[in-house]
Amino acid sequence: MLYNDYLANRVHTIFSVHRQAFIGSGDRTKETETVFVADGGQVYALLHVAETPFALPLGDQQGVDWEKISVEFSRPPDYRAPAARISFLSIDPRIVVVPVDPAQANAIGAKVYQTALDTFKFPEAV
Repeated sequence: MLYNDYLANRVHTIFSVHRQAFIGSGDRTKETETVFVADGGQVYALLHVAETPFALPLGDQQGVDWEKISVEFSRPPDYRAPAARISFLSIDPRIVVVPVDPAQANAIGAKVYQTALDTFKFPEAV
């Protein structure tokens, strides 16, 4: 039941990046599914860096020379909206964090999962 709830609330996310390329195309697009979480106030989309056009270590082969980065959320039948910015968690840069405007979260209609405020409340689960 929990897994079906998770599947039903995924939001289609499209990452597009562009930079000048000497040979070939400097454009990359990656599509994935994610869920929205909230820390009590702000809503976020969380993704693993492997689900994006970026790679670790950041600054190596991926560099900081992207000229354009865009993230778009979509949900059937016809909802599409851009994200304002992206970040990486400082404690774990493998996690890509995309802040979501509360109005966007409501318009998309996906359930927003609350993060645990005390992650060690159930140490057996950790």
